[in-house]
Amino acid sequence: IIVVGRGDGTPIPNMQMAAPGEVVLRTGRPVLVAPEGQDACHPTNILVAWKDGGEAQRAIADAIPFMKRAKQVTVAAVREHKDDLVSGVDEALGFLLRHGIAGQSKVIEGKKGAGEDLLDLARSTKVDLIVAGAYGHSRWREWAFGGVTRELLLRSPVPCLFSH
Repeated sequence: IIVVGRGDGTPIPNMQMAAPGEVVLRTGRPVLVAPEGQDACHPTNILVAWKDGGEAQRAIADAIPFMKRAKQVTVAAVREHKDDLVSGVDEALGFLLRHGIAGQSKVIEGKKGAGEDLLDLARSTKVDLIVAGAYGHSRWREWAFGGVTRELLLRSPVPCLFSH
């Protein structure tokens, strides 16, 4: 696992700094991104930002050591349009159960956008770690139009464990 600080965007003279999103994309390792001022991570209430795909599947597998110690794990998916199907949540819970982790599921009816909806859930349930697959869409699409990865990288009040 690689641990990086999100920082506040202030450049430090004579220092090269890697952006957390670049670290996630280029290292092939799970990356724990800590918000400014965070000096420890002992999560007891974990939110898995679920979207059925390889990135989220890898993230949930990479987070097993954290989830084994947690008191509560919630696998949450956002239904962005009322006719959208949400898939893979039951399979994700089954995967966790096979690892001795009893989780719960939550389907969020999207209102503000998937990233903001997930952050609202994280705040309201006092989550202390968010687990997410990173850059399920191309990075350029997320840069131009936004996306969950970008929203979590910029605005999460708690550490995020990303896998790509």
